[in-house]
Amino acid sequence: MSGTVWYLLLALVSAVAFPAGWRLGRRRAAAVVGWGVALGVLLFKAVLNHRPDWEFALIRWPHYVYLQSWLVFPIGLFCLGLAARLVPLARNARALMVLAVFVWSVSLWTERWFIADPDTSSVQRAGPNHHCIQSTSYTCGPASCVSVLSYLGVAATEGELVGACRTPPQGGTSLYRLWWGLTKLLPANYQAKIVSADEFCALGTLGVQATWKIHAIGVVFDGPDAIIHDPARTSPRRMSRADYAKEYGGPAVAIIPRTSARP
Repeated sequence: MSGTVWYLLLALVSAVAFPAGWRLGRRRAAAVVGWGVALGVLLFKAVLNHRPDWEFALIRWPHYVYLQSWLVFPIGLFCLGLAARLVPLARNARALMVLAVFVWSVSLWTERWFIADPDTSSVQRAGPNHHCIQSTSYTCGPASCVSVLSYLGVAATEGELVGACRTPPQGGTSLYRLWWGLTKLLPANYQAKIVSADEFCALGTLGVQATWKIHAIGVVFDGPDAIIHDPARTSPRRMSRADYAKEYGGPAVAIIPRTSARP
């Protein structure tokens, strides 16, 4: 399905989440179960946010990129519906209804990247040293992808990767969307997977790593060394693997040959 269809569908689901919680709240026993399930899902999602490699191992569906960040909104609206039914005073219930409308509006705004055309105008490319400098404060992910793809003979631009990953200007690119974008441009004999920092080092290939959860870098392992393509810097850095392991960490999108790919 297209991003527009996903946007409309998820907006509808979010809109009915509050009434569903309100209706379920009429029965106290069902409301308790509803609270438990909703909180359990939120806790499980929090764990997956912390370990995207686990999330990828569980869900490799490309369209999950649309559900990943949106999921918390209908759950939150469902909980607000339960609470509005259970609060003792009518004015408190009305306040929760107003809050629900606000949350729903926020969901439409923050997830507008589903339908908004990303700015693909950047023509930043990797130079002879395979390094690509990010053109904006939010395109470290696409620029890092440009660097690692150049090692595979793919001469992409930062703008192409912004479009492939649907990078929004308001929040950068999640690791799942970087994986999604890379799979569209990789040569046929390569594939990408989201892995932990330890597995990334063990694979010893190349990929895009999310350091400190807020900045992406390209990493290429070359024998005992690691070549770091930080798009915020003007040139790559070469360091030993031991020094790399001390300085950098975080999950990564590893690019591996299909012939040696793990199942």
